[in-house]
Amino acid sequence: MQQRSYARWLAPVVGGALLLSSGACGDNNVVNAVVLTATSITVSTGDGQVGLVGQPLAQPIVVHVLDQNGASLANAVVTWTVAFGGGSVSAATSQTDLNGNASINWTMGPAAGADSLRGAIANGASVTVSATAHTVQITSATGDITIPVNNFRTLLGTLNANVAGEQAGGRREINWDGVPAAFTNNDLLPGNFFNVNSPRGVVFTTPGSAFRISDNGYVDVNANYAGEFNFFSRAKLFTARGSTVTDVQFFVAGSNTPALVTGFGSVFADVGLETSTTIEYFDAAGHLLATVKAPRRSDAAGLSFVGAVFESPIVARVRITSGNTPIDATVDDNVSAGGNRDIVVMDDFIYGEPHAAK
Repeated sequence: MQQRSYARWLAPVVGGALLLSSGACGDNNVVNAVVLTATSITVSTGDGQVGLVGQPLAQPIVVHVLDQNGASLANAVVTWTVAFGGGSVSAATSQTDLNGNASINWTMGPAAGADSLRGAIANGASVTVSATAHTVQITSATGDITIPVNNFRTLLGTLNANVAGEQAGGRREINWDGVPAAFTNNDLLPGNFFNVNSPRGVVFTTPGSAFRISDNGYVDVNANYAGEFNFFSRAKLFTARGSTVTDVQFFVAGSNTPALVTGFGSVFADVGLETSTTIEYFDAAGHLLATVKAPRRSDAAGLSFVGAVFESPIVARVRITSGNTPIDATVDDNVSAGGNRDIVVMDDFIYGEPHAAK
């Protein structure tokens, strides 16, 4: 009886297909070939992102390729073409991995608006991925921050009165100094004070326990804070208790109607570390629009400012992270001594008029 041995192998074929072959070694050789072809392509992740003009999106675009049997296909080539918006990709093509996934980094075009990107495989099947680009003007300052703060105010427009209702344009401000004694030097300030008691269209929340207004630099919390926190507008300051995070949600002033603003900025006192204090901007869908960092203090006054203004009212919420350590009776800031505990509090909030979200 004649003995036969069999072999099976996978060989790559141009275009990302695979050749499945088998053969018999002996008098009657038989070869069966099946060409695995890239047949369909779908978007896995990265569609619908929001970014800034001229900047790469936060997440890569990932697509998935299947063969004619509905199985994930490795080594398939995906060709990328910017369809609209004038942006760019990190490579003209990318190849699928063993799981059938291919990815690309996408940079937004030079103008605000819709951008689109096409990914195609050899048989002409394709997907279109969309993103939205926004323009932003960032103001960042330390030392004498008066002129930069005033320039930021100009970007937002004329100061509006502290009244209920939606104004046509302009800006709102909170400097804490009008907060009554009943809510000063204690942990009793309601998170909706500046939408109900004094209607300015903001509601505060925190993962911590409360908010505290101080007219004494928080020395009633910890005597070692004496001289540490200076003010920009005399003389009250603001911070969260039990957390460094304050979320600011926008509403049409004096109502429960969600609103959008063009921009937001804050004065900070005693920023000691470059990366400890940030403002994150989110749209109504929860997409992160931008993150800005407050600069380190540069003089004895210890004040810093940072803010961002977008081309239209698109900001539904901001998250402020003020330092990396909350105020506490038993905790001191030790950055000046070479440590890494950075306690930061806030003064003026400056933001665009809240317009009803549509």
